[in-house]
Amino acid sequence: MFLTLTKGILGMKKSAVVIGSLLIGSCAFAMTGDELQSAIDAAEDGAVVEVTSDVTLDSTLTVVGKAIVLKSPDGQTNVISSAQGVTSDMLQLQRFVSDDGTVTNNASLTVTNLVFDGRMQNRRLIYLKSDGMKYGTVRLGEGTVVRNFDVNISTGGIVAMNPGTFEMYDGVVVSNIVGHTYASFANIMGGTFNMYGGLITGCRGVWGSKTGAAQDGTVYV
Repeated sequence: MFLTLTKGILGMKKSAVVIGSLLIGSCAFAMTGDELQSAIDAAEDGAVVEVTSDVTLDSTLTVVGKAIVLKSPDGQTNVISSAQGVTSDMLQLQRFVSDDGTVTNNASLTVTNLVFDGRMQNRRLIYLKSDGMKYGTVRLGEGTVVRNFDVNISTGGIVAMNPGTFEMYDGVVVSNIVGHTYASFANIMGGTFNMYGGLITGCRGVWGSKTGAAQDGTVYV
């Protein structure tokens, strides 16, 4: 089956051959958490990975050294939900460095038309940090919903950066986030948070729940 990717948030138009769920040209389809990670691993730089049904995530989705667009198929808005009792971050970006150190590629993830539902679990959406590897750019685009997190982790926020780049655009809704350290939604320890649009609502910090008590707010810089 040949697929043509129309111009989207990354402005790309490519063709791909997809066999079953995982043969990757520039597009892949995924239906389970394992398939989703396999599709991301196999995808080319700049590829689109489509989440074709709701997914319960019991691990961390990781993008290494390339740009990926993660989205629902046209006409759908599918949900990636946290499994119960899981505390690892839902998403992770990693820089790729070749064995001889001569090639370095940062990672980026663009999300459109998907819901991330934390189901009030104690886990972050993503942590970008200055350890030389977990670094990159996250873009939440139109139709993305992030909801229902109760995070009680030392960094604070379901988005934590030190450094990295995080961007929100029109059509994004972030809601019902409870934070027990620093802030509920984002703790910007270093890096850049660009909010070009979207809505953050119903998020709150809870004072005194953990060492370094939360600020009573949404974003801490």
